[in-house]
Amino acid sequence: MAKHFARVCTTLVPLILLFPATSATQTDPTARCKYAADGPPTQIGPGLQQDSNYNFAYVSDYERDTQIYRRKICNDSKTRVRFDWKLTGLQGLCDSGGTLSNQIPEFSEPPREHGDLVFDFKKMDSRGYAFHTHQIGAVGKALFSRITGYVLVGERLIPALIQFTSEIQGKNLVYVIEVEAKQPVPIQVDWKEFSDYWTVTRPGEFENQIKKMIDDKILTSDSTVSRISIYPGKKAAWSFLASDATPVGSYSRVKVFSHEPKSTEPDLSGFAALYLPSTSKIASSLP
Repeated sequence: MAKHFARVCTTLVPLILLFPATSATQTDPTARCKYAADGPPTQIGPGLQQDSNYNFAYVSDYERDTQIYRRKICNDSKTRVRFDWKLTGLQGLCDSGGTLSNQIPEFSEPPREHGDLVFDFKKMDSRGYAFHTHQIGAVGKALFSRITGYVLVGERLIPALIQFTSEIQGKNLVYVIEVEAKQPVPIQVDWKEFSDYWTVTRPGEFENQIKKMIDDKILTSDSTVSRISIYPGKKAAWSFLASDATPVGSYSRVKVFSHEPKSTEPDLSGFAALYLPSTSKIASSLP
């Protein structure tokens, strides 16, 4: 009887299923997308909160102490998003929870304007510091620029940071591209006006420096003058004697690709500051 009663009791125990709590709201990316140095910029704005698939914030500002023009998109969407911020020239793939950014020297405060932020074929109005490429003059300071985001390797987005340095060392113009990536995959960089100018004026010298960096395992063997493929953790450096002209600072378009030879659309793009000789037709024709 006792055994029978025990069996009956076990059948009467209610079945309780526990489910993890879920939240209908996403985190607000606005807080982490602020630049700390200047506090909350007035031009920061959230993504389209009524669309549950998208949740992002964007910043475009001018840091006066360092004279750096900065723009950034923080993506807390449920999925990766391709952004194209025409106001700033920043575009690229961004992983969920990731950030796109580009910083360049700007020795005069850029104008603040409206512009479209396009993401996955949708548009929203944005406000920030508008970027207009122009010559920044022979200031003489070393120009440090950086662009960060993602490159698509297979089906995965790999975080990458590319830093550009352009400076005047005596009578030489020196250029450095440094790549950092979360995984050991080469990153292809097209620093357009830089390569356009030196391949026209010093093609042999430019290519010889590329060949030496290939031998030194800084660049991969399939590097070309327009698609320089750099190993992560390496610094690609060029030096050119330019004693016959006064260097002028300007900006160059930058496109970043994964290490895929057939890639035509860049995974990431922006601008980098650089010095070119003032006699350069390319420098004088920059918009």
